[in-house]
Amino acid sequence: MRFRHNNLIPAVILVLLIIIGAVFPLQAERIVTETSIVPGCRHIKIIDPDKQLGIYVLKTDLRNDSIKVFPVIGQDAFPGRETIRFMSLRYDQKDFRILGGVNADFWYVAAPIGMMVLKGRILRSPNFKSSIAFSESNEPVIDVFSTDLLFKDQSDLRFHVDSINRFHDQGTITLYTDIHGERTRVRSSGREILLDPHGRSVPTFGEIPVTVD
Repeated sequence: MRFRHNNLIPAVILVLLIIIGAVFPLQAERIVTETSIVPGCRHIKIIDPDKQLGIYVLKTDLRNDSIKVFPVIGQDAFPGRETIRFMSLRYDQKDFRILGGVNADFWYVAAPIGMMVLKGRILRSPNFKSSIAFSESNEPVIDVFSTDLLFKDQSDLRFHVDSINRFHDQGTITLYTDIHGERTRVRSSGREILLDPHGRSVPTFGEIPVTVD
């Protein structure tokens, strides 16, 4: 029996294609969808079927004066539990429109782990790890921040403050502000001293007079 050469080659090629296709499945194409929300802000959705990933990007032009980035805490207090959706709905009822939100930090006992500054107020002192911040002119910066806070009495005796609105450790001094509520949750081994700033908030820098109640 004789085989025609031009009939044999297509049969071999077909078998090879089936084997290669079984070992190396065809990759699904990545799907990218981009939508304009407002001038200077675009929402990008990236779906990668092969890796089973859904990536969502909010591409924002911070040079646009009408767009601002600002932090929000759950229920505007420590501790406070609230989802991004409900925080966005709550702030969307004010004088501006919320374009998007994202979890900016991990949390422990309903309070952020890292530094938190809102409208110039230090709500939670740094924890010696990197934080992201935005200046008044929307300039972003990622750095390791620190605070230098102390109390001094009329005789100029000074006490270094170790943290603000964080869990109290033995042998340290922690300053609690009204954002933390009416209780410090300090253990029985600690000592609580009530300071009256007479309506003034803790400044970002400078001095503030207080009296001991």
